[in-house]
Amino acid sequence: MANRHCFCKFDAFNQRLKKSRKPKMKNFSLKETSNLVEVLFLLKKCLLNRNKNTNKPTSIAFLGYTDFMLTNAEWERVGLNYNILENRKNSERLKQVHGILHDVSMVPTLQSVLAAIFDNNFSLSVFDFTKYSGDEIEHDFNFEIPKKFESSFDIVIDNGTTEHIFNYAQALINIKKMTKLGGLIFHDVPMICPNHGFYGLNPTLFADFYEDNGCSVLDIIMRAEVYDENLHKKRFQINSIPKFDRFRLPNTERQHTHSGSLEWGLSVAVQKSKELEEVRFPIQTKYRKISDWV
Repeated sequence: MANRHCFCKFDAFNQRLKKSRKPKMKNFSLKETSNLVEVLFLLKKCLLNRNKNTNKPTSIAFLGYTDFMLTNAEWERVGLNYNILENRKNSERLKQVHGILHDVSMVPTLQSVLAAIFDNNFSLSVFDFTKYSGDEIEHDFNFEIPKKFESSFDIVIDNGTTEHIFNYAQALINIKKMTKLGGLIFHDVPMICPNHGFYGLNPTLFADFYEDNGCSVLDIIMRAEVYDENLHKKRFQINSIPKFDRFRLPNTERQHTHSGSLEWGLSVAVQKSKELEEVRFPIQTKYRKISDWV
């Protein structure tokens, strides 16, 4: 815990941040989404509601090249005909890497999925520290993003990439800078997933950082998936996650699964609502109120 003589600074800091904590977009919810494809449809809808009179292509940035591991039934449920999607040449290898050998018949290219969702009216930039598919923009997110990419994207997607970046604060700063005013950010990251990446992330990290830096956290949910003995996917989801308060994992014994055996992840949606001249490094909200500690 921070020492007592710093508390006077916390109150002043908290007062300065009130102006940048904007109310969130009405009626936005991730709870009906069960995969990234459904999230992308939701983000598209939000952008269309905001920009009703424009036909400009939606500019989209991905951190890393996303592998879509949906079953045929899941593709049908999201309303996409998987037969029109382009299968990746190394799809069988990718399924082995992810440990998914059941019910997934294809791993489509990112471009073909986005074309189906955004009606071919989009531009795509994939950032990575090296070229895996050949068309990535090489940049190590441990370091500051070049200015030419600032305020360039309507949507920025981190579908399980940032937890592998050691300098996590810089990665978040880069993402915030890359996003256009009014643009949307989506993180799908581990919360409890031992040795998956460098970090397991908490809701307060995203809420404190983004809301202190001119953004609104639209929704945060927790998800977990596990395969039963018949290789059928069981899904667990917790909606309305507290942004700052502590909470406990649910009891999942009725589903014949111990919560401690599940790998829990966070899905976080953010909107950039204000441009700030400088980056603010947040104090965790729980330590900002002096009367709670003295």
